[in-house]
Parts: sequence; structure tokens; C-alpha cells
Amino acid sequence: REGDKGRGRDGRDGGRSDIVEGRAERERDRGGEGVRASKRQRSDSGSGEEEGAGPSGHSWLAPFIKVRVVSKLVRGGRLYLKKGTVVDVHPGNRCDVTMDEDRVTLQLRQSELETVVPKESGGYVLVLAGPLKGQRARLQ
Repeated sequence: REGDKGRGRDGRDGGRSDIVEGRAERERDRGGEGVRASKRQRSDSGSGEEEGAGPSGHSWLAPFIKVRVVSKLVRGGRLYLKKGTVVDVHPGNRCDVTMDEDRVTLQLRQSELETVVPKESGGYVLVLAGPLKGQRARLQ
């Protein structure tokens, strides 16, 4: 029958919808949006949240800032409290970090990092949140 094209004898679609749903779940697990768009992507509320900012809605990642690894799970704890520089920011609160010691580049989550503030006065910083986000400043 024409209306049952692609369906089995019992009228079901042969599991095709399960395949699409499984693919959507895998995409979400990898940080993608999957087959369906998220509510935030569909709504155009202009709330100021950044895309892929996670549960808190706030992503502070920016290229060329200094960060410290605060997760003991990264490389078996060998990089715990080691410093690096963000070289690229990806959607889903991920970024590429080049470590200062061995110059290796890793992709890490924002939750595995913290910002580094210069110790000496006169050091430059980048404002990462609030109304002055993106502005450069000098410590005094």
C-alpha cells in the first residue's frame, strides 16, 4: 500500500524512529544539539545568555587568557594546578588550552579550569563577566 511505504507488515516503521532518537541522544552526549533544537535556540528572548554556556548560562571562556587546571581528572592529575593559555573557544563550554610547561594543547571543559590573575600590579586582565565584559584593564 502507498501509505505504508517503508513500514513492516505490522504497520510500524521498522524501528526507524528509534534510530533517529538514538542519533539525537548521541549528538546531545557529544555536546551537539541533536535533531531537535533546544528551547534556548528556538526562543529569541535576548536574555543575554551565551550559546552553550551550560546550566548557569554563563561562559567566561575567551581566547588568550591564562587559566589553571583545577580538575584532578585531567591526564591522571599530572596537570592539576598547572597553567596554560586558551587558544580557541568551542561551543558547549569547551576550549583548547596550550599548557605552559610542555606546550601540549588539550581540549578541556570550562568546569576543569579557573582563571589566573597576575600577581604584580600593572598586569593586564580581561573582564569576563558583567556589563564591562570584553574590556581590558590594568591592575593597580
